[in-house]
Amino acid sequence: MKRWWVYGMSFLMTALGVGGTLFFFMKTPQDSVEREALAQNEVKVGGTAPQILPSDVQKPFQGLMHQDQGIFPSPTEGQISSSEKSQRSELLSKLQAAQKPDEKLEIARQLKASGDFKNARGIFKELIQTGEVASLEEVEKEYWDNNIRLLFSNQHVEGWTQEGVVQKGDSVATLAARYHTTTDLLAESNHLKNNLIHKGEKLRVFTGEFSMVVDKSMNTLALKVNGEVIKVYQVSTGVGGSSPVGDFKIINKLVNPPWHHDGKTIPFGDPQNILGTRWMGFNLRGYGLHGTWDTQSLGTQASAGCVRLRNAEVEEVYKMIPVGTQVSIVE
Repeated sequence: MKRWWVYGMSFLMTALGVGGTLFFFMKTPQDSVEREALAQNEVKVGGTAPQILPSDVQKPFQGLMHQDQGIFPSPTEGQISSSEKSQRSELLSKLQAAQKPDEKLEIARQLKASGDFKNARGIFKELIQTGEVASLEEVEKEYWDNNIRLLFSNQHVEGWTQEGVVQKGDSVATLAARYHTTTDLLAESNHLKNNLIHKGEKLRVFTGEFSMVVDKSMNTLALKVNGEVIKVYQVSTGVGGSSPVGDFKIINKLVNPPWHHDGKTIPFGDPQNILGTRWMGFNLRGYGLHGTWDTQSLGTQASAGCVRLRNAEVEEVYKMIPVGTQVSIVE
């Protein structure tokens, strides 16, 4: 009887030990994916005083939309087949002989389609600067789209990117903070799986400087890199010119933000929440960039003072710009 009691206790202790170990590993939190500085955690459209958000919404990657999707999935340089490389070389050879703007434009489109965004950018830019294309507006849109694809690719661009080497103890978050970029841009441009990096690994790091200019008269937002416009978005600004004029900085970022209005907290997903899927707050309390489902209001002065973008486009901007980015609003 005593022997069975000893066996029983041994089995129980073993089971508890294994179960406890499993529980520990199940409860161990994963590395933070995104912890942008949230110096002033308010989300309140201009009008009345903003309120501090509860801590449970200060977790940018708890959102519901587009969280695990890269903006423009594309192969890395090492994944490009020999036939694709040959095609790109052939297109660049044709460019040398191309005389007509339409011929150059077609080559730029084919390079873009092949994933060679860097060379396509140069051709699009030249065509826009010379004004030789029939539909300048159409080409500008293609150029802007190509620029965003280039930003999220792993292609090196002089003045935009450099090589970063992973040091011991680095995470995607610490590496992004070191280079003042975002974890999204770092992870997507290097095609990282589960944000895993290893000591000695060489990564493509964006080191350019983002800035934005909002034109109230045109209801546009120009996204710039090192002072050069790389894309223009249609936005809504404040009714009657109520959006504040001046230079501001992004001080906080939130995914799927709640809206504090008239003393109430309206959660994300509620039809009465007008903030869309992203919020990027200014260092002017109550004002910022945010998304909208009311796309018909874009291109007009329709907000309470904030700058509205389409949800897909505010998500695109959110992934690129770090906290500290300058936003200038002009008449």
